[in-house]
Amino acid sequence: MTPATHLFKELLKRKIQRVNIIVTIQFVSAIALAFFTNFSMNSGMIHTRLTNPADFLTEILACFGSLFFVFGLILFLLTISQNERLNRDQTWRLIPITDGKFYIENIFSSFISLIYFVLVNVIIAFILLLICVLFNSKFRQNLGINIHPSLEFFYVIIVAILSCFFMFLIASFLNFSSIAISDFLPQGSNRTILFLVRLSIIIVIIGFIWKINSVFSFYDFFTGNFNLVNLKVTSLNSLVELENLMIVLFVIDLVILALNLFLINHFFEPEKK
Repeated sequence: MTPATHLFKELLKRKIQRVNIIVTIQFVSAIALAFFTNFSMNSGMIHTRLTNPADFLTEILACFGSLFFVFGLILFLLTISQNERLNRDQTWRLIPITDGKFYIENIFSSFISLIYFVLVNVIIAFILLLICVLFNSKFRQNLGINIHPSLEFFYVIIVAILSCFFMFLIASFLNFSSIAISDFLPQGSNRTILFLVRLSIIIVIIGFIWKINSVFSFYDFFTGNFNLVNLKVTSLNSLVELENLMIVLFVIDLVILALNLFLINHFFEPEKK
C-alpha cells in the first residue's frame, strides 16, 4: 500500500466516523422533534394530536428529511474547518508524500465523506418510507412519487458538486495566501494585519469571480456563439444559464486549485504543536 493510498484511507475513515456521529444526532433529533411536536403533557397526562399511532413514523420521516439541510450545513462547515486544521498539522504533513498530494487527498476524502452523508440519509429515509408504506395505510394511499429526470436536474447536481469544491478551495486559498502574505509583513502575526490581508484577498477573489462570470455571461455553449442580445426566458435559456455556471465554476475551481497547490508547496508551512 502506497503512502498516498494509506493516507486517503485514514483520512476518509476519520471523516466517515464524524459523519456517522452527525447522522446519529440527526436521527435522534428527528425522533425528539416528532415527539415534542405531536405529544404534550397536561395534568400529568400525555396527549397527542395523532389519530393513528402509525402517523408517528410519518412525522419522523418528515422531520428527518427537514433536518437533512440543517445537519448537512453543519457537517459541511465542520469539514471545511477540519480540512484547514489538517493542512496546518505538522504530524500529518510528515507523511512521505508531497504537500500538494496531501492537500488533494485531504480535499477529496472530505468530498467523499459528504457523498457518504447523502447516501446514508437516502438509505435511512428509504427505510422509513418503506416502513410507513407497510404500516400506514393512509400514507400509502396518499403517496405519489413522480420522478422525471432531466438534463437540468443533472446540471444542478454538477453545479452543486463544483460549488462544494469551490467552498473547500476558497477556504484553503484564503488561509494559505493570507498566512503567506502576512509572513512577509512586519508584525505578521498581528491579528489586525491578518484580518486586513484576508479582507483584501476576499475583495480580489470577488473581483476575479465577477470578471470570469462577465466573460461567460453572454456565451451560449449550445451554439458556441456569443449572444449580445438579452434572450427570452425559456427552458433552453435555463439550460444555457446552468451550463454557463458550470463552466464558470469549473474554471474558477481549476485556477484556485492551481494557486493552492503552488502556495502549499512553496509558502505554507505546517504549525508545530
